[in-house]
Amino acid sequence: MFHTNTMFHVCWLRESSAGHLDSDLGTAVPAQRLELALMGLSAGTAAGNNENGGSMPHLTHNLEVSHIMGALQSLDRVQSLPKWLGWRLNTFFGPLTNAQRVSQARENFAILSGACDRIRHAAGNQPWIELHLPYFDRRDWNARFQILRAMKFGTRHGWIQSLDGGSDPLSLQEIVLRVSAGVFQPRAEQGLPLRFLCKRNLPQPWASGLASRWGFAGLPQDCHIRSIDIRLPAQAVEGWRMSPRLHHGRYHVVWARVALAVQWILRRWNVALQFSTPDGIEDFEASCHALLFNCIRPWAENVRSELYYDVLDETLMQTAFRKAGQRLESALETVAERLSTCGNSAIAAQYRGEDAELHAARIADRGLRGKAVRGMLAAETGIINALMRYSQDVKAAESPRAIRHATAALQISFNEFLPRIFRRNVLDHIGSAIFLEATAAMHTALGGEPAMDVRLETSDGARRHNLRMPLSDAA
Repeated sequence: MFHTNTMFHVCWLRESSAGHLDSDLGTAVPAQRLELALMGLSAGTAAGNNENGGSMPHLTHNLEVSHIMGALQSLDRVQSLPKWLGWRLNTFFGPLTNAQRVSQARENFAILSGACDRIRHAAGNQPWIELHLPYFDRRDWNARFQILRAMKFGTRHGWIQSLDGGSDPLSLQEIVLRVSAGVFQPRAEQGLPLRFLCKRNLPQPWASGLASRWGFAGLPQDCHIRSIDIRLPAQAVEGWRMSPRLHHGRYHVVWARVALAVQWILRRWNVALQFSTPDGIEDFEASCHALLFNCIRPWAENVRSELYYDVLDETLMQTAFRKAGQRLESALETVAERLSTCGNSAIAAQYRGEDAELHAARIADRGLRGKAVRGMLAAETGIINALMRYSQDVKAAESPRAIRHATAALQISFNEFLPRIFRRNVLDHIGSAIFLEATAAMHTALGGEPAMDVRLETSDGARRHNLRMPLSDAA
């Protein structure tokens, strides 16, 4: 038995016909009207047009599931329906032109109701919960009733998702697809759930360096971060829709801010994840690469004529690594002090060296002559270029296939370049975190209010919220 007062936040994309994308992203639906929402008949969605050419959401307010069940009992009842409702039933169930097709539609409606019952059962007694259904392209849409018949649902991380449909709301593919759909088919009245959730324990002081990017200051040095919950509201998607096109007068100015935010967050996540496990701390070579990469300031911060480093420019690289070596001295000392406090004196001595200044200079010189740190700089270039291509592709998209291609291309690039930066410390869904950071940066670069909503839980049990504070370029 399900709780009739449950309100579902439905998140579903489907390509119902060639070039047509239906979207229920962020629609608030009462439990008893769930079937109507999945058919595109929710009062919160523009399910079609009436015969006068106007939008018809107001016509669905008095519509109930029992009305659909009654209408599908015979062909005469179907033909007596209002034109707008008959059109929607024909779109969802196929042409209802004879008694046999109406009978098949009745069976398919029973399959849909069975899936909704399983969703309501998974929700339990929760008053409000997100429902994430997998994206249905045209091939999936044609087989939707067979898929729905076999689909099972479960609650994870506070939302309901398909357990066997390949839907993971935190994955880069799902988040980028929802954003792309929002750009392709604007739905300003709906919320667009965008979220990143990290459950890894991140120790101090590296956790504070990461948290400072989101406006948190004064975190206790004896408290680790247990979890990070990042959310973006629907209006953040407007940034990708309004992003300047190539050769536009503001193109470089806007992308310089986005590139700066992406480079900073890559550095902070990299060093925080590197020192989040004992294995990472003991891997002195990899830790030095992470610290050195973190000490190289983002290129867009130094020279506004470029967005990232040219790793083939030897003069530029020598200058960058020399300056990073000066900052590296204090970073190594911080690690050594932390390890000494934890009783790891032997490892601490390896980080400190006999002469701190000379030790840092030698590590920087090895980084200059090696491939690892240069590879990380080249990888961040690839990530920024992938975001720039995605921006142009999704703005130019004219069909659902185009947004799928834009999404796939971005995911391929992230899968290629992120492991070059994070090595073996790649966190699940870290690509989603980077993409959300870029989305928030694009939104603010175009003049929008800061939209990054971050909630931290620390080891002392405290929960902290940044209240959508702006991203600090100087952090």
